[in-house]
Amino acid sequence: MNEEDDDDDEIGKDLETEESEFEDVSSMLQTLKNSGVDLSEPRPIEHTFYCQDAEAVDKLAEHMKSLGYEIDDAVSNLAFKADMKPGEFMLVVTENACPDQMEMKEDQFDEIADQFSATYDGWGTAI
Repeated sequence: MNEEDDDDDEIGKDLETEESEFEDVSSMLQTLKNSGVDLSEPRPIEHTFYCQDAEAVDKLAEHMKSLGYEIDDAVSNLAFKADMKPGEFMLVVTENACPDQMEMKEDQFDEIADQFSATYDGWGTAI
């Protein structure tokens, strides 16, 4: 296998990842719609991030607050930082938003996560 083939494999993996993420959002939106949820009506949405360390999760939390998001202390494990291992620092932020905007917002949250060496794990809402 040559270097060009390796590049083609990587491109294929990237496309598969993007398609998989799109299918996840589409599937979630379809489930909501099938459950009678109006996708154009704002509703409580939770977004979950995982960080490598306490400093990163604190900085991310402050940044998200500055953008108008609320920190969900009941779900986030910020109070247990002393007991956490790298990658276990979870931050959950909430907003009122329309589910049909989530595909676009996921890209924004991925970019924010990258700025703080975090991982954006996705969003959810009650049915």
